[in-house]
Amino acid sequence: VPVLAEHFARTMAAKLDWDGFPGFTDAAMAALAAYPWPGNVRELRNVAERAVYRWPEPDTAIDAVIFDPFDSPYRLAKPPAAGDGTPVGSAAEQALFTPTDLDAAVTAFERDLLTGALTASRHNQRAAARSLGLGYHRFRNRLKKHGLIGNAAAG
Repeated sequence: VPVLAEHFARTMAAKLDWDGFPGFTDAAMAALAAYPWPGNVRELRNVAERAVYRWPEPDTAIDAVIFDPFDSPYRLAKPPAAGDGTPVGSAAEQALFTPTDLDAAVTAFERDLLTGALTASRHNQRAAARSLGLGYHRFRNRLKKHGLIGNAAAG
């Protein structure tokens, strides 16, 4: 892996008209060596080339290696294995993990937004309505739709 990574990185540095290739830091090379490479040599080439063309300082050793270019901090976590008894979270999160029923997912999401706004506003319905950008009467109608009027959540 280190020999191939260096080769691919040097080739990309030459294509980018760098004066030379400064190499990878020990930490970056250790990460490259430890990675399982499910995509084999093509994936290694892509990772090495991406590390070079994203590196802003051609005179310093490359310290950042991105294995998944599509990784995002906003990506949903994988649902727990079926039958393990672990609660997923809110009703909206549960609906997102089983997106077979759009109406159920939207209903669960709306209910969670309403109860969250009520909690954040300390059950002041006018403040909760304002925080969601709704008028007071529209907010109350949504509470009724979800059966939240008269419950502890509605105050």
